[in-house]
Amino acid sequence: MAVVGAAGLAIAGYLTWTHYAGSAPVCLASGGCERVQTSSYSDLAGIPVALIGVGGYAVILATLVIRGEAGLVLSALAALVGFGFSAYLTYLELFTIHAVCQWCLASAIAMTVLAGIAVWRLVRADPRSAHPPLTSPAYVRTMRHRTKRKEPPMRIRYISYLSLGVAAAFLVVATYGFSLSTIAALSLGLGIAMLAVSVGVAIIYRNDVPTLAVSGAIAAVSAWMVVSSQAFAQSTVSDLTFASALVVAGLALVGLTAHELDTERVVHRLEVHEGEGAQEGERIAA
Repeated sequence: MAVVGAAGLAIAGYLTWTHYAGSAPVCLASGGCERVQTSSYSDLAGIPVALIGVGGYAVILATLVIRGEAGLVLSALAALVGFGFSAYLTYLELFTIHAVCQWCLASAIAMTVLAGIAVWRLVRADPRSAHPPLTSPAYVRTMRHRTKRKEPPMRIRYISYLSLGVAAAFLVVATYGFSLSTIAALSLGLGIAMLAVSVGVAIIYRNDVPTLAVSGAIAAVSAWMVVSSQAFAQSTVSDLTFASALVVAGLALVGLTAHELDTERVVHRLEVHEGEGAQEGERIAA
């Protein structure tokens, strides 16, 4: 993961250098890279997109030195945000700018690989190996108990709802800071991403009714966001995106709250069970 992150950082650094040097990046396809680099979408609020990429890769690499579950969660979150941003930029290249930059495409591939690896590390991690632990010892015992019962790890639900909430909050802000065409593109790209995540959570936790209900609702709103971004005028899409993003953010908050309550209930049951076991052991010893 560090090698891929370093490669992505090098690509973003090169594009940043060409931006400030005023030179065209070396490109196999004639004019593609230069056209993308000089388009109105090459900067965001005055900041070059390539420089944002440098910051994104630097953050991902920095999370790799954080030990334990905290590092895994932060790596996955940073990589997923970067993946969503790269998907948005690729969409602009293909359908708005109508030109493809090989360097940008390579960066998007690197970010996709990073997101896949980060999520895989988070899902496959053993909670018992977390050092230092992100949560209480009782929570670690809870995760061991759930693993023995073949239940899906709770961290998947947590990181999914957190990512959905961050994406929805970004969309809310975007409706005030970006152009109508950009908002429509973001609504389409992030809508598809949120739809995929929510459907995945619903499938994984199909036996948990509250999680299934919340994820299903988010999936429905996300699907509506995708359809509306293509079916209505851009001015209408902006208002619909704002409203839909608020709903998704609220549902994600509900999901996070339900996750915490579920965790507390399970931890409490384990603590009571262990307390009763200790008392029984003391009586036997006496």
